Amino acid sequence: MSRDTTTHTLVLDIGKTNKKIVIFDQTGSVVHIEKRDFQEVLRHGLRIEPMKRITEWFFSRLKMLAKDYPIATINVSAHAAAFVLVDSDGTPLAPVLSYLNEPAPDVFAKLKDIVGDPEDLYRNTCTPRLRQSVNLAIGFMNAQHYFPSVVANATSVVCLPHYFVMLLTSKRVAELTYLGCHTYLWDFACWRWSALAERIGYAALSPHIVPTTTDTMRVPPDTSATLHLDRTMTVMPGIHDSNASLVPYMMEYGRAFCLHSTGSWCVTMMPSLDTKLSKKEMTSSVFYNIDVTGRPVKTHTYPAGIILNRELERLPAEYRGEYELAVLSRIIRERKVFFLPSHDERNPTVVLENQRLDPDNYLSLVNSGDGSARIAAVTYHALVVAGLSCAICTDLIGFDLSGIEHIFVDGGFKQNRYYLAVFAAFFSDKKVYTSSVEEATAFGAALVRHGGSEVSGSILSRVKKRFAESLFLDAALLESYRTQWCVCAPPRTTR
Repeated sequence: MSRDTTTHTLVLDIGKTNKKIVIFDQTGSVVHIEKRDFQEVLRHGLRIEPMKRITEWFFSRLKMLAKDYPIATINVSAHAAAFVLVDSDGTPLAPVLSYLNEPAPDVFAKLKDIVGDPEDLYRNTCTPRLRQSVNLAIGFMNAQHYFPSVVANATSVVCLPHYFVMLLTSKRVAELTYLGCHTYLWDFACWRWSALAERIGYAALSPHIVPTTTDTMRVPPDTSATLHLDRTMTVMPGIHDSNASLVPYMMEYGRAFCLHSTGSWCVTMMPSLDTKLSKKEMTSSVFYNIDVTGRPVKTHTYPAGIILNRELERLPAEYRGEYELAVLSRIIRERKVFFLPSHDERNPTVVLENQRLDPDNYLSLVNSGDGSARIAAVTYHALVVAGLSCAICTDLIGFDLSGIEHIFVDGGFKQNRYYLAVFAAFFSDKKVYTSSVEEATAFGAALVRHGGSEVSGSILSRVKKRFAESLFLDAALLESYRTQWCVCAPPRTTR
């Protein structure tokens, strides 16, 4: 390949399993992308991130790609709740714990001793109790339990995206899109480290916090030579992946929009002016994170993709992707059957005419009449999507979307005709769009280098959209269905 004469932005996008290297040209077009799956490994009962393999893959590919693409900027986006404990030379001292590890038995006892009332901790840090260790403070306390001497001897704790920035630049930094996203580490009321961050020693080990849009870091000359990088190339501080996906929309629409990013987790984000949490929002585990401009973003997460994929495994593989929109319409119109996902994601219930059934028993009933395996499959798929949509939209009622005109649906669920129809009908008073931004997380991370300044129309034209019709669904009927679904659903409590 002949070397391109334009400058490019390279993004390392670290998902939980899938890692990507994406290269954009000056117009925001993807000119190169490659992906690699890295599964966690199990060591002594702990889930461990394979950091050595990921690091070796990235730097070997960077060295090759830099020969073909003159790279002007590098940024790193990464999933939440991962950190690396390093010594004075930047060498990792302990395995990087996956956020899928359950907290050690004494972690919550220690947490309670430190913070007292969990609702006060939630309110001050804008962070609910999330599943497993999807929380930096909990993960750090886990490391203190399993590797106490290592934590005591570490010179720094660097978050996952900032670790790769350190490897590139030899500089240790932190930034708030990562530290302020469901971590317990940032006090939103006082806008400083939380009392918990200081008590457990995280704040003392963290590098200094820099603006997410800072781009003055350079790669040392010897590293530049080894990797075939231009010495004038800059490295951004890194960014939390959900925050990265917001950036293209912020540049196009300011703060008057809502992004519903779908996949294994459906993450709904709305730029906000304050960080007040109502009792209803706390019951629904709503939280705040911090965008690239240092302002709050109201956020809700729900593992809809995880639940849907698990439920579709009950069906014959050949029918899992089929849709019958009339079936969905009938389920909503009749209001006789409801899918209730469980809070732990594992033991859902189907309510059929006030009778609670195991999903497999329900499928047997559907299949035992004059139906078929195909009809049972499309019916169950529609039923599960209706239930998941009710769960998400019930939580989002407290979001206060009164000042929002545009809602964007991005990610895998925008291809699910059931989900898109229900979601658009739930928000029939808004303009619901499906977005076709290519590699949205990496694209947002690439745009961060502009620091909120004006960007060309050719770049923002990548924020493509298509209006999502509610199709045949009546909003009033859907609300009646949701109301009855709420009657059947078990109550939730503040976590």
